[in-house]
Amino acid sequence: MNNDLMVFDVKPMAAPRMNKNSAWKFTNYWAYKDTLKLQANIKGFTLPESIKVTFVMPLYKSYSKKKKRKLSLQPHQRTPDNDNLQKGLLDCLASQDNYVHDIHVNKIWADFNDEYEGMRGCIIVRRTYKDEQIGTTLYDLIKR
Repeated sequence: MNNDLMVFDVKPMAAPRMNKNSAWKFTNYWAYKDTLKLQANIKGFTLPESIKVTFVMPLYKSYSKKKKRKLSLQPHQRTPDNDNLQKGLLDCLASQDNYVHDIHVNKIWADFNDEYEGMRGCIIVRRTYKDEQIGTTLYDLIKR
């Protein structure tokens, strides 16, 4: 499997705050984790150490067609937050994610109802390479 790109056919979900007494309440999150793991295993995908992640969030069904056209592929600036989505993804795909050192995360809206029959949202994970990474040397970081 080429580990450069993986598209997960799943609605993005943030990692919930839980403790040992409340973990049983999050059945949706456990199903989300299982779906991500299954799709990754089927494709032989392992999480690279440097990635760009795009969380493609479905537009609400209650939005008008005009509003959907306006928002489609625009930045998603609502909850869930990027960091919670990122944590949910990393927790699912790596038991130890400390080797992941470079992550660029963004969220966008998309209308899945008309164009992508059956999709509820998706997560696009793409490996990034050194020349794409921001601040590849200490000098690059300081001179900004």
